[in-house]
Amino acid sequence: MQTHAGYVLLIICPSDVVLQVSSFGEIKLEKGAYMYVGSANLKNPITRVLRHFNRYKKKVHWHIDHLTEKCDPLLALLCFGIGEDNLYDMLESFDKVEPVISGFGSTDKVLHKTHLFKLLTQELTVVNSLISVLVKICSCIEVISISNKYCFSQALLSRL
Repeated sequence: MQTHAGYVLLIICPSDVVLQVSSFGEIKLEKGAYMYVGSANLKNPITRVLRHFNRYKKKVHWHIDHLTEKCDPLLALLCFGIGEDNLYDMLESFDKVEPVISGFGSTDKVLHKTHLFKLLTQELTVVNSLISVLVKICSCIEVISISNKYCFSQALLSRL
């Protein structure tokens, strides 16, 4: 049975990075926080999300793999009941982010500009705003974090 789910991955680049992506060539990203939207329509959706946290033992397959090799995946918000199309629409209208790298992660979605968005603020409390929106549109949300570099307060988790 396939589960309808999408996710938003929060990624921190502690410094400027240069990615070599065959379909784009050299990509330069500034230091900062980024959000990536993806699909997790699998029997076990969490496996798709957990893959992003594995920096060293995975085959680089998708555009996002290049970014997660150089920057730190901080957390993922796995949203059940809706897919990446809805999450893309939500992020595109979210005033705290801007799209970056046209076509990144969205080559199979011709109506999507990109699946990578840069946070316009240094404040990671923007995640609370995002969770508030997702609580209204997702049937269930799982917050996944595997990081020893960053920490969130209980307030973030209590929003769920």
